Amino acid sequence: MPKITIVDDRKDFRTTLKRKIEAFFIKSKLKDWEVMDISPFQNKSEYFPWLLENDVVVLILDERLQENIEESESVNYKGSELIEEIRRHLKEFPVYAITNYSRDPDLQSKFPLFDEILDRDSFYSKADEYITRFIRSGQRYIQSHNKILTRISELSQKLAVGDATNEETLELRGLQEGLNLSSVEIIDREAWLHKYQEKLDELDKLSIQIEEFLKKK
Repeated sequence: MPKITIVDDRKDFRTTLKRKIEAFFIKSKLKDWEVMDISPFQNKSEYFPWLLENDVVVLILDERLQENIEESESVNYKGSELIEEIRRHLKEFPVYAITNYSRDPDLQSKFPLFDEILDRDSFYSKADEYITRFIRSGQRYIQSHNKILTRISELSQKLAVGDATNEETLELRGLQEGLNLSSVEIIDREAWLHKYQEKLDELDKLSIQIEEFLKKK
């Protein structure tokens, strides 16, 4: 199930935002979408594998991640620093900032790395409009991701029957590395192919649902 995930050290802020997005999903009958809220990880390197493992398709960051009025530990980085780590791995991944510090110089200097930087009050004044943008960007990411998985499926089938060229084998490894897959995962070819066919079917179903929703807008 695709997810919009909110990263904010303040539980009150992220819970309010989560409820707003959930209410939109319910109103729009988007049953196959989910929104999560999490406190910041201690290490920036933890985000990349976590995003892939949890089917996150849109990420929302606060800028000040060190205010931490209710959590047990604080972190030593800001949203404007976290975005650099994420972009090292995920160039086209949808990332938004929703913050009380939208004019912060450090955040503004990273403007090109975000899909959009929103002031918190501005977001809530047009929440439905912005959430619809999140869904559209998530759809584009899903479609792009779907193409990669389709190519992986094609190449892995050729590899399974011994028809893959050296170039195709290298291409497959590159695609796997881009999705953070280990070579261990393709030892059982039949199970591996079945896993990706299930993912493709899931993404196809979701893409149809999103298109139907956006046609109503």
